[in-house]
Amino acid sequence: MAIHELEWLIIAVIVTVLVLWDPGKIPKIARAIAEAKREYEKAVTSLSEQLISENEG
Repeated sequence: MAIHELEWLIIAVIVTVLVLWDPGKIPKIARAIAEAKREYEKAVTSLSEQLISENEG
């Protein structure tokens, strides 16, 4: 399986981030991204539930 252009770009960005930023900040960034993902998923679930309840009632 060959690595395509987009995959090389993603790898290059990750390596650049690791080199330029203090490695101590990476866990904080990862936590912030995870929290944002949780909030997004919670909002999507809430919206889906609202739409379903409006369609049923």
